[in-house]
Amino acid sequence: MKHIIQQVFHSGKFIVGFVILAAVLLIVIVYPLLIKDAPLAIIGQGTFFPPGTYVNVYDSLGSPKYTLNLEHAAARRIASKLSDDDRLAMQEWLVAAGIPENEIDISNTEQLLRQWENHYDPQTNIAGMTNAKRNYYIRLNASLKGLLSTEGAIIAVKNADTGALEETGDVVAQSDYVNIGQVANVRRLPLGTDNFGRDVLTELVAATRVSLQIGFVAGIVATLIGLTLGLLSGYIGGLVDDGIMFITNLFTVIPSFVLLILISFSIGQEKRGAVTVAVVIGLTSWVWTARAVRAQVISLRNRD
Repeated sequence: MKHIIQQVFHSGKFIVGFVILAAVLLIVIVYPLLIKDAPLAIIGQGTFFPPGTYVNVYDSLGSPKYTLNLEHAAARRIASKLSDDDRLAMQEWLVAAGIPENEIDISNTEQLLRQWENHYDPQTNIAGMTNAKRNYYIRLNASLKGLLSTEGAIIAVKNADTGALEETGDVVAQSDYVNIGQVANVRRLPLGTDNFGRDVLTELVAATRVSLQIGFVAGIVATLIGLTLGLLSGYIGGLVDDGIMFITNLFTVIPSFVLLILISFSIGQEKRGAVTVAVVIGLTSWVWTARAVRAQVISLRNRD
């Protein structure tokens, strides 16, 4: 027995599988302790969020602001909103609008944005342009507005009496940064959300936990049934063996998927759950375990 265990743990495949299983179990156990949100809780207005860290805008405005001299900050800001495809699309529109192509340098960001600002008109009809392309240019133009400007954003509040927006005297400059650790409401979404605004990682962990529960319970049920019937069939033999083998062959012939559907339907929707599903799977998955155990028992009995 000791020699077999040593051989198993010397197998690279076993070690890799064991580490993966241990990591999955650890995540499934620890993650719900740290993130207590319900798996189907909707974030925000129920819209899609790409992976990232999200900071509440209201709280970030109220947090301490710092002025940092970050190298190439403006260039990175522009690069995040102006991709190479956007530059080519802008060049295509400007050429179609009558600007000579040799006067457009897409590598010169400032010049390109100035040309775009001076010549782009959403009302201009360009031959061959589809509505989807026109809407793309409208969205692109909206995202590029004020990109070269260094002016800050003025914070305003609504007057309770008049309803008009009034300046508070605070200005958020483009050089102002906040420490994310000092913002009260921060949400990290490593895998983003689905189209309904639900955290994909939380859903994945919850689903993995249920899958592991079903797998463990189904495996235990199938092993116990298969082991018991296999031992009885191989050791006693005779009519008992014939009866057990008849049932085993019956379960082998009938597709297990059909049995799962029939048993699940007969249980009723109210009583269905992870444990119930696991037991049903275990009740239909013991056949090959019983056959293997029976063969081993008969082999050992004949040796005696």
